[in-house]
Amino acid sequence: MKCGDVAHAESLFYTSKQKVLPMYGAMMKGYVDNNLPEKAIDLFNEIDNPDAVNMILLFNACAQLKTKEALDLVKKTSKQIPKSFYSNPHL
Repeated sequence: MKCGDVAHAESLFYTSKQKVLPMYGAMMKGYVDNNLPEKAIDLFNEIDNPDAVNMILLFNACAQLKTKEALDLVKKTSKQIPKSFYSNPHL
């Protein structure tokens, strides 16, 4: 998605039968980089057990939006961060 071809990246992602966390992260990063934070947030909401990278990308998407709803989502998500993530200096 670095070239801005969001439609092609989405086509590849959504036709994939077995999605793994790095695929979600790559799509979320592409959305954030292409100023589509709402799509990144929607995709985050599809993830059952997000990892630290997915969390960071969610926070980046919310920062792009700069809305009260986005801030509320960050607060809500921050409260649900697994204790194992506490040692991650990036979060």
